[in-house]
Amino acid sequence: VFDRLPLGPRDWLGDGRTALYAIMFMGFPWAATLATLIFNAGLQAIPTSVLEAARMDGVIGWRRAIWIDFSMILGQFRLLLVLGFIGGIQSFQTVLIMTAGGPGRATTVPGLVMFKEAFYYSRLGYGTAIGLVMFAVILAATLLTLRVIRPEAEETA
Repeated sequence: VFDRLPLGPRDWLGDGRTALYAIMFMGFPWAATLATLIFNAGLQAIPTSVLEAARMDGVIGWRRAIWIDFSMILGQFRLLLVLGFIGGIQSFQTVLIMTAGGPGRATTVPGLVMFKEAFYYSRLGYGTAIGLVMFAVILAATLLTLRVIRPEAEETA
């Protein structure tokens, strides 16, 4: 198996097959800081009476994590899902700095297309139209996410 691995330096940003993955992985060590804080706040907000009732019913370990903890932090999960989707659609700064959309068009993202059309090619109307389409896609995805993923408190209300 190891004799088939490409050894030596690899041009991660110069290869169209790996460039976008390299840019996505670049932010990995810092990606979970906000999510960790939001999930920690959600876990701390779980009422102790719920945890005590679960303990008395024998729900411990993984069963507690899945049935109690995860169901109680669905609101935080929904928030992070929406924020991640919005960030993924709008973000272009890292791509602009590292590859400018290349090699070829392998790392071209919607935000970069909007930026280039508006400020490189001076087609402000076209850049604005791209921004409006991005807004509509983000709004539709956010409304869909808010409708599909509902915390239990909203379901019973």
